[in-house]
Order: sequence, then structure tokens, then C-alpha cells
Amino acid sequence: MSAYINRKCYGFIKNKEVEFTPHPEEAAAVKLIFECFLKGSSLNRIIETLGVKGILSPSGKAAWSRKVISSVLSN
Repeated sequence: MSAYINRKCYGFIKNKEVEFTPHPEEAAAVKLIFECFLKGSSLNRIIETLGVKGILSPSGKAAWSRKVISSVLSN
């Protein structure tokens, strides 16, 4: 099994058969990130939007980092 398969993929739940299904709350955050990005929001503006909405980062922090937002967008 590759490291890619073992890695947590924010927005999804992986079962034992290595099938991914959307994680309801996280998937909503991912959708918001992409919607903001497609509307032309900067990474900093996306971070502000997530903070205003009270959406916690994948590590459970109130503040998201630019690196995490960039990773979500590149996945």
C-alpha cells in the first residue's frame, strides 16, 4: 500500500477497502474553498472567510494556513 493511500484526505472518509466517501462537514469546507477561489478570492481572503464562518482547519485550529488552503486546492 502506498503512502498516498494511507494519507488522510481532508473532505473524505476512507474505508477498509480504500474507497473514499465525502465527509459531510469537511466536504462543505472544501466546496467553500473552491467556490471562493473560483470567484477570485486570494488565499488570505479564503482564510478570513473560513474564520468568519467558524470552520476549523484539518488540525482543529481556528486559523487556517496558506499552505493548507493551497494543498486543498491542489488535491
